[in-house]
Amino acid sequence: MTDIWTDRLSDYLDSELTAAERAALESHLASCRECTATLAELREVVARAAALTARPPAADLWPGIEPRLQSGALLPFPAKPSRRFSFTLPQLAAAGIALMVVSGGGVWVLQHGGRATTMPPVAATNEPVVPASLTEDVRYDEAIAAFREGQDPVPNIEAHRQRGTLERLLRRPRPVSRHLQHRQPS
Repeated sequence: MTDIWTDRLSDYLDSELTAAERAALESHLASCRECTATLAELREVVARAAALTARPPAADLWPGIEPRLQSGALLPFPAKPSRRFSFTLPQLAAAGIALMVVSGGGVWVLQHGGRATTMPPVAATNEPVVPASLTEDVRYDEAIAAFREGQDPVPNIEAHRQRGTLERLLRRPRPVSRHLQHRQPS
């Protein structure tokens, strides 16, 4: 059993208690067998420690320590370890869901969305291409023939204006034709 005096027994042996405390402890020891036995054990420890002979260390370490202190060749403290990233459970769950969505989307695109277009391949040529809609018009051939002969391809602008074809012709992009490229300047 431990009472308030058990912790003060060492102070009693070292004579560090005041006179009043010393008298109170001695009266307590007269009635408490446990504290009396603990005090007897402490006295035995002190007697054994006093009986030991002082012995120097097997090797003196100071001659190896002192030059390193004076030379400044001390090992620095290890650098602070790099920050370790840690994530909470909700963050890990969100990252896992995002990874599943991205992976699933990638698989879907590879299986369903990556088909080739249905447009036929186009061969590149050096010749200018005239849209078929222009070559089907009878007036196109007439205009080319008139142009070759050095005539005005649209002789009667007023007639075209009345029919409403002039505005339509002006809105069309002008085709580049090989017939027009080889015309001799007048």
